[in-house]
Amino acid sequence: MDQEVAFQLGKSRKVVSAVTAVFLHVVSMRLLEMHGVRLDGFGTLTIGAREGKIDSLRTGTFRPGESNKSITVKSRRKVYITFKKARRFAAEIRARYGGAVSE
Repeated sequence: MDQEVAFQLGKSRKVVSAVTAVFLHVVSMRLLEMHGVRLDGFGTLTIGAREGKIDSLRTGTFRPGESNKSITVKSRRKVYITFKKARRFAAEIRARYGGAVSE
């Protein structure tokens, strides 16, 4: 992709690669610091987290004679990144591919 951008801008691929690396670093740092970043015309990336669930093992899941015991297990915290398309970008996708696009 850097090569295509370099061609369109009339710049060297090396310069465009350096700019891309800095851009991605800034986006990553902003995402980590602010828990979200908005890229105009493209969409919004946000970090979310969900606490782990607490489950108990049911009776009968142990060896014979141990069915009166219970064990509580907590799963790990889930961290995820969501992407919400900008309205203009979603409209372009709809125009190109047809149908509804979730926003």
